[in-house]
Amino acid sequence: MILLVAAAELMALQAAEFRDLFADRETVVTEAGDLSGNNSGATFEAEEPRHGGKRGGHSLWLSWVAPTNGLATFELEGTGFDTLLGVYVVEPGDDPELRRLEKIADNDDDRDQTSSLLEFGVRAGQRYEIAVDGFAGATGAVRLRWRLEAVGALIPSISLVNTDRATTVGESITLAVNVGPGDEPKLHWFFNEEELEEQEDLTLVIPNFQPSNVGQYRVRVEVGDVEFFSEAVELQISSEGIINALARNKPEDALESGLTGGGAPAANLTARTARVRPAGGPSGLTRGYNGTQIFHTVYAGRDTGEPAHCGLAGGASYWFSYIPPESGDLELDTDGSVFDTVLEVYTFAPPLLGYQNLVSVACDNDSGPNGKTSRLRIACDAGRTYLVVVDGVSGARGLTYLNYRLATNSVPARAPTIRQPLQSITAKLGERALLAVLADGTPPLQFRWRKDGAEQTGQTNPELALDPVGLDHAGNYEVEVFNTVGSVTNPPVSVSVWGQLSLVLDPTGQRAELQFSAAGPLNFVVEASPEIGASLWTAPGPVIRAADGRVSVPIDLEAALTQFFRLRFP
Repeated sequence: MILLVAAAELMALQAAEFRDLFADRETVVTEAGDLSGNNSGATFEAEEPRHGGKRGGHSLWLSWVAPTNGLATFELEGTGFDTLLGVYVVEPGDDPELRRLEKIADNDDDRDQTSSLLEFGVRAGQRYEIAVDGFAGATGAVRLRWRLEAVGALIPSISLVNTDRATTVGESITLAVNVGPGDEPKLHWFFNEEELEEQEDLTLVIPNFQPSNVGQYRVRVEVGDVEFFSEAVELQISSEGIINALARNKPEDALESGLTGGGAPAANLTARTARVRPAGGPSGLTRGYNGTQIFHTVYAGRDTGEPAHCGLAGGASYWFSYIPPESGDLELDTDGSVFDTVLEVYTFAPPLLGYQNLVSVACDNDSGPNGKTSRLRIACDAGRTYLVVVDGVSGARGLTYLNYRLATNSVPARAPTIRQPLQSITAKLGERALLAVLADGTPPLQFRWRKDGAEQTGQTNPELALDPVGLDHAGNYEVEVFNTVGSVTNPPVSVSVWGQLSLVLDPTGQRAELQFSAAGPLNFVVEASPEIGASLWTAPGPVIRAADGRVSVPIDLEAALTQFFRLRFP
């Protein structure tokens, strides 16, 4: 027995390495472990499941065999990016193993964190397949830790039947738990942070759903002396009855469950909640004109790299994706919310690459009637995606109302046009220079700057400031202006840079040179005159442009001692 344990421990040490491909995964058998890796070069296989139910893209695999019965905990705390974690077993069969994976547990965020954590019952000798991935393609250094609490009882698998959804006021909602084979557990239903009294059955019935019922539900499981929580299910209210339209704690999640105006209604959209398209449009049920989304931000947080909305300190944001069915003026407010809100609307040029390509359309803080809620109005384009974020001032959380009203109009969207184009500039080294374009068109207009054909990352404004100007700023610049209708590009203009003119004596004392720095398509003339106010300036000698950006004009020593020199840009 001692030799068997030693061999298992040796095998675990030798195999403690993440692998990219599922078929190449290695095996560990220790009760506890701490494994590091990096998923930057990892891939995502064609038949691989979405870990945590979310879009990943760079998964790592590890196989773990439980040494004994007990409660296993796997966590990714300390990993430097937003993680996804999945645990599976391979079911018998002839299909490829990836097709035969059965989920035991998975997790995106551990409550309001960006790292993942799972607790689940395990059986001695059972092999569990562990997948680590990055949310929305995130990559970086990975740290996976696990531990096993050995217990005499056989802990059953626990999962919620329901998935996150929206409902309408007054509906009857039933939540249910699936319990696998094992010792009988005691169940306790929780709503947000509170335990619900006398709710210990496999089902939880909410007969008359109200805003006070909005939030997250989960079950605390007790088996002997062991306690742990199930995954959570989130319930929201959509006044239009769109069950798959949800506010989320990350913009990428919001895009996958957004409110898309027009099109076929959701399955449970009834006549009581349906809205009719205004006169002049196609007949039938529509959505996205007027409504309210009600959600709870009790577990909201602030994502890494997320901007400070309206420039204020927040920390508890929820995102809602909205695609208007028609162009018009969209009014948004948070009236009814129970805390001090901040409201901001962003858009982007698809695909969404993260926070770096979000473009702010408008923001507001405290314009609501009570001085705490927010409201704003924007012009929006049909078919364009808008990301609406509600945050809490200083991290405030609570029940949130997001109200939207779309007033359509017949004014067609206009492609951008350039009213005042870019102009070539000549700038002095070390000072500030500005390239600016003035454009018209249906907002929001977006701007993409290029220098010598290469896109300038992070430069998305109608002005491009070069401050301070360096020789490396010299070149040809153009700006593309675009919106949902079209785009226009300003023809390239030049930026030339020059430095201070100086007189340098030759070490022999017989000659001198005028020197200055210059770069870019610069047209200049070096001139000399015996008097500053003279009307006649002449070129003192041939101009030599050096390869390193230094320009020199050779002159004799007598001229250097008796004349004045200047740079002139024709």
